[in-house]
Amino acid sequence: MTNRPKNIGTAGETAVVRMARESGFFPHADRLTLSGSADRGDVRLTRELRGGVIVEVKAGDAAARSSDLLIDAWMAETEAERQNAQAALGVLVVKRAGYAGARCGRWWAVVPLGALVALRGGFTGQSWTTHHGSDALPVRMHLDALMPLLATVYGEED
Repeated sequence: MTNRPKNIGTAGETAVVRMARESGFFPHADRLTLSGSADRGDVRLTRELRGGVIVEVKAGDAAARSSDLLIDAWMAETEAERQNAQAALGVLVVKRAGYAGARCGRWWAVVPLGALVALRGGFTGQSWTTHHGSDALPVRMHLDALMPLLATVYGEED
């Protein structure tokens, strides 16, 4: 018997990894293994987790029709996974209706406002998410627009 939700998740994660590698910005991107209660996200963009970038991917039907409340819950999950991985940044990637994995660059990438501001300024060295104030407000953009910003701070050469 196949596990359809797991297959959908695996396909979404694989699409994000492929896009990250093929963009040239993150040639070492890879899927992460399950870690039980100390989940570290679905994808690592950077070679090292600690101080790098993890991605939580939501690719099922719930993602394609997600509400603001669901996005908030998934952002909290992404933050917990970022902490578990000791990563500097956690990114939530959410499938959009009408966009299959081959076009995952058009899926939504959600990051805390503070992270986006820091990326734009090129500042590194700390965790960006705070659980209060405007720094934690979610900002949504296309994944293919976020990749070059991430690469300015976290990009790696092959």
